[in-house]
Amino acid sequence: HCIVHIYDTSTDFAVLVLWGIYAAEEQGDINHEHVDLLSFLLPSIVLIFFYRICYALYHWTVFKDSSFDSAWDLLFILLDVYIYKLVYQQFALRYLSPCFIQKKLQFLESIFESMPQCVMQSIFLIRTYETQLAQTNLIYLLWLSIAGSFFSIVMKFAYDDMEYISDDAHTFMSMPYVAVKVFRVCETIARFSIFTLLWCIVGGAFLPLYLMLDL
Repeated sequence: HCIVHIYDTSTDFAVLVLWGIYAAEEQGDINHEHVDLLSFLLPSIVLIFFYRICYALYHWTVFKDSSFDSAWDLLFILLDVYIYKLVYQQFALRYLSPCFIQKKLQFLESIFESMPQCVMQSIFLIRTYETQLAQTNLIYLLWLSIAGSFFSIVMKFAYDDMEYISDDAHTFMSMPYVAVKVFRVCETIARFSIFTLLWCIVGGAFLPLYLMLDL
């Protein structure tokens, strides 16, 4: 979990940094074809912090006035390092699977960060096809980021699937196990493709509707 989270977060952050650099260039004499970088940069930043604030409020509401109530935890959530504390505690207690709190955190991250980032980065690839930006190293970084976000999403929903499947599907590499994993991968690809194509047609105004439907 930690390795996937580090990879996904670091590639997303690198993309945001490059989008910020190109957006700053657009404030000068440079005009990048077919894209308004601020329309990609600002929503990405808002969504990243929105999910962290939502989870911090959820955590505070659940654990306030209890022995688990900690201001440090809220800070860790806002800095996106709370997942490492959770994983460490679960290793120390010898948990065999992620706890409910970790699943909730990862679910919100997949809804508000990973999937929107996948969609926006894919739209960026489509709009910059055969432009000057398509010749930069940003394109390779975008593919790496999309792959990381996709893998992160599949892993998070796959854990939820385990609660609703038969015992046969819990056996590693059994036919039911493989069928569940293949279904989750195909479902995620289909959902991701639909959201991306809808964005191409109706624009970013579709994103709030997507978030409401997914919740």
